[in-house]
Amino acid sequence: MIQDPVDSELRPVSREELYQLVWSMPVMRAAARLKVSNSYVARICAALDVPRPPRGWWTRKKFGQTLTRPPLPPPRPGRPLSWSRDAWGGSLSTYYKRRRVWQAPAGDLHPLVVLATEIFRAAKTEPTASFLVTRANNAIDVAASAETLRHALAFANTLFLALEARGHSVIVAARRRFIRPRIEIWDEPPVHCSEKAAPDLAPRWPTVAMLQDMPAGIAIVETCREAHVKYLGDGKFEPVPPKSRKGVRPVLGITWNDWQPRPAGRLKLVAYSPVHPAAWMREWQISTLRKHEREVEMILGWLEETAAQSFAAPPA
Repeated sequence: MIQDPVDSELRPVSREELYQLVWSMPVMRAAARLKVSNSYVARICAALDVPRPPRGWWTRKKFGQTLTRPPLPPPRPGRPLSWSRDAWGGSLSTYYKRRRVWQAPAGDLHPLVVLATEIFRAAKTEPTASFLVTRANNAIDVAASAETLRHALAFANTLFLALEARGHSVIVAARRRFIRPRIEIWDEPPVHCSEKAAPDLAPRWPTVAMLQDMPAGIAIVETCREAHVKYLGDGKFEPVPPKSRKGVRPVLGITWNDWQPRPAGRLKLVAYSPVHPAAWMREWQISTLRKHEREVEMILGWLEETAAQSFAAPPA
């Protein structure tokens, strides 16, 4: 248990310590110990997945009711194991926002995908092309709209688990000398838009799988298409129905029609050499089926064959 409020600022508070603290005194006293607000104690507990007393628990205990507290659950993959005031700053919201993005079957979760799920809960929509954007350092390389995000994360989970089942590690390569080349996301060459109109959705750090001694960059991206849109005001656009103006709402004030990139609803996996200069790149379309085992098997076969050839090739 935390013995001194000053101590909580100097070192991380573990999940076990936080659990003992919130179940040993009312939230106002616990907040004073941590030097945060009452509501922020609840956020810390949510982020660390620590249960806390429900409303009225301390009053009922004061009047002699026999109450039991729930046990501290084991830590979930990708969740923080401790909290400190200086270390967390504003990033705590990544873990306590409750909007569900995607959930795989219990016991079948890759930690990087669990963390990506938490990160994308706070992601914002890119205004021009409607893709979700996050600049978190530890986010995996997924670029998708809100409608296809669950599908993208489900495929990433299957792929990462299959890679590690074969002895290949998967990492977000922070601060390593790997590159992530620009990936083409147009479904078809644009006619009305510039080739550069599609946003560059590269993450801060590439996602890399290590196959023997060969690194392979991995990106899961949703393709985009051209869309004819009408400006509605306040930064918002609405699709213009083809060959007809019927169905487009009237607009008060200045308006215009434009062509913009929009998510096409189709995902692809891109594997590439993350070492400059990039020596190879390969793409696969991802089906809409929930089970991706056959697709992943084919992809892993190609990657392992490429790694074997690279390993066997004599040095230049």
